[in-house]
Amino acid sequence: MIRTATPNDAPLVAPLIYQAMPEVLTKLIGTDNKKEGIFFLERLFTQEKNQYSYQNTLIYEKNNEILGSLVYYNGALIDMLSQSVFDFVKKEYGRTITLEKETSAGEYYIDTLSVAPKAQGKGIGSSLFFHLKELLKGETIGLLVAMDNPQAEKLYNRLGFIYQDIKLLGGSPYKHLIYRE
Repeated sequence: MIRTATPNDAPLVAPLIYQAMPEVLTKLIGTDNKKEGIFFLERLFTQEKNQYSYQNTLIYEKNNEILGSLVYYNGALIDMLSQSVFDFVKKEYGRTITLEKETSAGEYYIDTLSVAPKAQGKGIGSSLFFHLKELLKGETIGLLVAMDNPQAEKLYNRLGFIYQDIKLLGGSPYKHLIYRE
């Protein structure tokens, strides 16, 4: 079953989000400590109006176990959503940070799509994407893929995503892929 997340899902969804973006989290909080990264995400997940909020998250659940998550938002809101994250980083870690914008108005952006390791290869990621596609009927959907992750790019190409351009995030280049119906 796919459903919208709730704040109570934080302990199970935060590790999935972390799994999809450890490098970006290191740049945000200044440490590559996995436990701290997940703790950071749990706190943001339970809050509203930020990139990693439960409000922006779909989860795949089977037998009361969360096996996948998809975090997305309207690219037109990137400034407000990311500023909430930067403000939280400043308050909690004393770090003043900004990152490049990974999206913009005109697309809904998939920030993270993650499947638990034990459930990978079973169509969960695709199911989450198709559910999102139904929710956003006719909207452009974008995402970034690491340059050194051809397997993920191949999956997204099979789903109908096409190469758009290169974007920097945290100083690293990523392929920006988009999906249009």
